[in-house]
Amino acid sequence: MAAAAAARHQVDLAGHAASPLTAEAVAASDVIFVMDVLQMRAVERRFPHARGKVFLLTSLADEWPPEVRDPFGQADSVFQACFEQISASVRPIVRVLAESRHLTGESI
Repeated sequence: MAAAAAARHQVDLAGHAASPLTAEAVAASDVIFVMDVLQMRAVERRFPHARGKVFLLTSLADEWPPEVRDPFGQADSVFQACFEQISASVRPIVRVLAESRHLTGESI
């Protein structure tokens, strides 16, 4: 259902697959976004050096609930709402990253 919800917005998830978070990935990351507080706590507990760089995906999207609820096993409308929340939450993050890169001269 997630693929169908994304496809309605011309997003192809065919090549997407979940992967485990590794110590190497955490060390190489400047920022780690998670969907809910339980994930945040789990990441920080498993990788103490990640503290300070783990944030809720919705952290800059004030108009949305603070957590993205897992729509697994629910109706298509719940997947659609989840997709919309994720999309709206990513937009301000992209804006901040683009502004930051512009100020530093780095490319995205």
